[in-house]
Amino acid sequence: MAANNSNAVQSFSIALIVFVMLTFILAVTTYLFYKKADENFKLKELAETKAGDEIKKRTEAEKNRVELVKEVLGFPEDTTNPDILKRKQNAIDDVYGKYLEQETLQPTYSNAVTWLSSSIDKHYESMKSQQNQKDNFAADSAKQKRDHDAELERLTASRQAAQDDLEKLRQEKQDYEQKIASQIKSLEAERNDANERARRHSLLGEEIAKALPYLSVDRRKSWPADTAADGGKVAADEARDERRVALMLEEMREREKTINRLNRVVAQLRVADPTLQKTVLAATPQDDRVDGFDGRILSVNELDRTVLVSFGRTTGLRAGLKFNVYNPRDPQPQLASKKAVVEVVAIESDSLVRCRVRQDSITDPIIPGDVVATSLWSPDTPLEVVIVGLVPLGGDPDADRTRLEQLVQRIGGTVGDMVTPTTTMVVDAGVPQIRGADAEGQSSRKQWTAKQKEDRIRQLEAAKQMGIKVMAIDPFMELLGLQMDSVRSNRLPVPVDPRAAPARSENLAF
Repeated sequence: MAANNSNAVQSFSIALIVFVMLTFILAVTTYLFYKKADENFKLKELAETKAGDEIKKRTEAEKNRVELVKEVLGFPEDTTNPDILKRKQNAIDDVYGKYLEQETLQPTYSNAVTWLSSSIDKHYESMKSQQNQKDNFAADSAKQKRDHDAELERLTASRQAAQDDLEKLRQEKQDYEQKIASQIKSLEAERNDANERARRHSLLGEEIAKALPYLSVDRRKSWPADTAADGGKVAADEARDERRVALMLEEMREREKTINRLNRVVAQLRVADPTLQKTVLAATPQDDRVDGFDGRILSVNELDRTVLVSFGRTTGLRAGLKFNVYNPRDPQPQLASKKAVVEVVAIESDSLVRCRVRQDSITDPIIPGDVVATSLWSPDTPLEVVIVGLVPLGGDPDADRTRLEQLVQRIGGTVGDMVTPTTTMVVDAGVPQIRGADAEGQSSRKQWTAKQKEDRIRQLEAAKQMGIKVMAIDPFMELLGLQMDSVRSNRLPVPVDPRAAPARSENLAF
């Protein structure tokens, strides 16, 4: 909004500057026009004064000429007076003697007429020259008048154009002010709308914050706080609320997954007595039960020892992951009742996967229609394993735990510190066992602290409450395609060459 006001002020300043410049130009042109008109008027007055003087002189000359003619011609009363005749002759001799005959300088009517005719011609020529000058002056005056009128017309047109431009600028200024007012009104409406949305978002954030007590302990730790660690406000409330909603959705998905799994188990019991249901569930070890199948075998190729498996989705599926093969007639088989093991080698489409047979039996071969399952993969959630207890791989407890975590990470999973609704399974490594005078067992038991014992019990209890699968380390190794004997050393297991032909031994270590 500040940027729009700044642009408005800048545009208005430019319009005002243009208006001042046009006004100045109009004033200068008007001044020059009237100055030129005044000069022309003064020249006209000077010319009229000069023409008046010329007319006055000409009138005086004509009067003098009339008087002179009277003097030359004389009058009857002057012919008898010798003094008058003498004076007239002297005047003629002094002034007009050059026009008289040299033989006789006496004034005669013939000579006077000749002189008068010559004088009249000369004065006629003079008058003609003056008339020409007068005509030229009149032509010049007319030309100056035309120039003056043309200049006046041009200045009038320029003035009118300047006035039109000024009016146009005023109209543009008015339109711009109306536009700015409309924009300001629109921005104010948008601001009010944004404030209302912010208020509703704040109320929504307060409602979202009420969900904190219903989350798991681990998600409570990930719950975004209202203030940053340094005491300042969180950078973006929207990002905070989005993160909180995401945590709530994760919690709901995990609880839905747990509820669905429990519902399937209860439905498969096919008994109506709740007490009997609890008894059956308690009698079946949770780490030795398959709660659902992941795919179905469509075809078996005995030549290259591969099978084509159909999955609903292949999201998160990766090469090297192993699946146990079961008979589809058993809706909830035990892990130990698997008939074969297959390993993913290629994903051929969104639902078809090519697997290599890693272990099978001649007496109970793999046939189309068999089902596959594993607890290490789900298309909905990533694999998250929590390891409790002391890992018994024959080495240092910390190093053995690190090796087991590397095995989980090798198949694409992660290892968590606490049991949460996102936990896929809990691997119980157990407690250190004393085997006679085994120095190694004694050393492990010395490192087993009371805190570790309490932590193991607490984690197992949390898994039980959330319905999360708990497996011992031996069946978990089987899911990884390994045997405990193959990892009870200070080295990681060497992966099997995928190009080698798999054996049919049912005790083969993977």
